[in-house]
Amino acid sequence: MIYQIVNPLNGINVIKNANVIKTNELSKNKDPDASMEEIILDETLSYTENQTEFQSIIQFALTKLRLGGQMTITDIDLNVLCEQTLKEKDKTKFNEVISYKRNIHSWSDVKKIISQYKNIKVKSIKLDGAYYILRCTKI
Repeated sequence: MIYQIVNPLNGINVIKNANVIKTNELSKNKDPDASMEEIILDETLSYTENQTEFQSIIQFALTKLRLGGQMTITDIDLNVLCEQTLKEKDKTKFNEVISYKRNIHSWSDVKKIISQYKNIKVKSIKLDGAYYILRCTKI
């Protein structure tokens, strides 16, 4: 079963047949720890209010992920976005990308948090335009 953690502010399309968990309702979630096969965070972290919320969403997801389960995080990468903005000087595109986002970060920020968990292995990190896609597995 696929679970998608979404921030109510981002308006991202929910994946078909995914169980949706809203970031403002994590404490209400009744799923047992280590029970989720696949968790997706699609532009979820960049909508967090602060670093505490940012880290708590990652911690929640990793706690719920079962052994062998996979988590995919897709979001804007701060470093790539800055490079592209300086190169292209397209303020319209820049403003579109950051619209309503509060916590733009880099893939390395996420990897650093995930690396604190000894039972999580980062499988791949891919850059796609201004976005990163990080995949990890619970081992």
